[in-house]
Amino acid sequence: MSFIFPFGASVLQAASFTLDKIILSIKRVTHKTYIGISFPLIAIFTLIIFLIFKPPLNFSLFAGKFFWLILLSIILAIATNIIFYRALKSDFLSEIQTIDLLRNIPLIIFATLIFPAERSFLIVF
Repeated sequence: MSFIFPFGASVLQAASFTLDKIILSIKRVTHKTYIGISFPLIAIFTLIIFLIFKPPLNFSLFAGKFFWLILLSIILAIATNIIFYRALKSDFLSEIQTIDLLRNIPLIIFATLIFPAERSFLIVF
């Protein structure tokens, strides 16, 4: 069953990328307009799913070093998405593929510094 999740994620990511490209190819749709409309919709749907499944969260997860890790992850996600959609609109995908490969490196490094369970060589690489 565990092999289904990566496969499903890759299929959904490919479909999302194709849909993004189709929408951005329409005239008068800039990357700023697309980000301004799609990101709030994604946030709303994520909130609805969060409220339906109600994961066990408490405030201790958002305190101290965890808060800074979450904040850094949010900043990196916003920056890479803006760069990604700008490049997607301009068809500079060769440059963005390099950035996309590098975006998880800071998160992996910080996670290995903060979480002892993440220090395994197999998990990092």
